[in-house]
Amino acid sequence: MKISKPLIYLFFVIVVVGTAAILINYNQSSTSTSGGSKNLGRMPDDEIHRNMSPRGASPGKVSPEFKAKIESLKSEIEANPQDTLKIKELANLLVAGHNPNEAIIYYEKLLKLNPQSLDTYFALSDIYYERQEYDRTLELTKKIIELTPSDERAYYNLGAVKASMNEISEAKRIWNEVIAKFPGTESAKLAADALNRI
Repeated sequence: MKISKPLIYLFFVIVVVGTAAILINYNQSSTSTSGGSKNLGRMPDDEIHRNMSPRGASPGKVSPEFKAKIESLKSEIEANPQDTLKIKELANLLVAGHNPNEAIIYYEKLLKLNPQSLDTYFALSDIYYERQEYDRTLELTKKIIELTPSDERAYYNLGAVKASMNEISEAKRIWNEVIAKFPGTESAKLAADALNRI
């Protein structure tokens, strides 16, 4: 099944904006000057977290609807192991449900079915970056650049990985390159902000 480039870009934009919103919200709540995090000790009130116990308590269960959706997708994938849309939906749901280890399995299946899937490479690199597995993140980011040398997001991410690996001069060089090669893009703005923070 071939997915059009506009749909891939739209999906990526949604993932990036969602991730950025979560990170911004997390950073604002954890660095609040009014006495710390606003949600300290409270779970989000959403479908995934609603039936989970608060921190420090014994672990609860995910909502029955969430679990049923995961099981349903697994059954559908078992019946049709080539269904890339269902595999991607399951992998994304597993990430949202705080199960990145299992999500990796399904993202890897996607890459076997479609080794050109940029959004899958981005999703995997996000997981490994969050796990601070920077060597794997670097490998995936370089693969994205190999597939699409003009993807400014991948170059920005390459700088972020290098910075996280404490290769600051290399990160600065990459971010300056992003600003020069991709002026006016969101990645160039992010690179400029990152350079100001280093």
